[in-house]
Amino acid sequence: MVFKKRDPVLGCAEKTKFPVLVSVMGKIGVGKSYYTQHIIAAMSEHGKKAAMLSSGDLVRAEIAAMSEIGRAIKDAYDAGVLCDYDLVKQLIFQELIRLRDDDHDVVFLDGAIRNIDQIEQLGDHFMGHVKGSIHLLASDDIILERIEKRSRDLIAQGGEARQDDSDMNAVRKRLDVYNNQVLPAHEVLVDMIGRNGHFTIEIPCENHRDPDEIRDLALEQIVPQLIEIIDEHNTL
Repeated sequence: MVFKKRDPVLGCAEKTKFPVLVSVMGKIGVGKSYYTQHIIAAMSEHGKKAAMLSSGDLVRAEIAAMSEIGRAIKDAYDAGVLCDYDLVKQLIFQELIRLRDDDHDVVFLDGAIRNIDQIEQLGDHFMGHVKGSIHLLASDDIILERIEKRSRDLIAQGGEARQDDSDMNAVRKRLDVYNNQVLPAHEVLVDMIGRNGHFTIEIPCENHRDPDEIRDLALEQIVPQLIEIIDEHNTL
């Protein structure tokens, strides 16, 4: 797919309705997919069509297919560094086109923004649709413990550890990248969203907390605000 200067995903002239975007931030293994899927189900109960766009899932599919993009991304993962953002951006835009054309009300973005420069690369029109931020919090030690357990459980069940979990040294490097690059970008994003009057929420996900308790807290804090934002957005 070739992207013109007037981006087909973000061009208002091509489709007047564009979904609300919500950034979901958190370290690898913190539970972004788990909690977001519960929010998506709750939104559906209120008649709102929601989806999660996970750059990690898109990337893993490309790696599994051994595409040109997948091979380039795998090389970066093996080195424990972030891959070329243009590769991930291409995958994100392709999926956004599909979700936009399917008339989704809201798309939860997992991994779409990985450093401060990417906020500028995505552009003002895109960022203007990011109307919420969810930050799931957990320490590095807890994340490492969870990933090691996840790999052990998969192997015990006769499977294989996930591609991005198999090398713990690479995982540690990715946590360093998150703390030094992704987290500062999140802080810039939160400031931007807050100045625009939209919602930003932090949810602790430490091991001593029951996942159901965390889920219920997320639903209570996020769903009512998001429904109001979507209804306002759809009247524009």
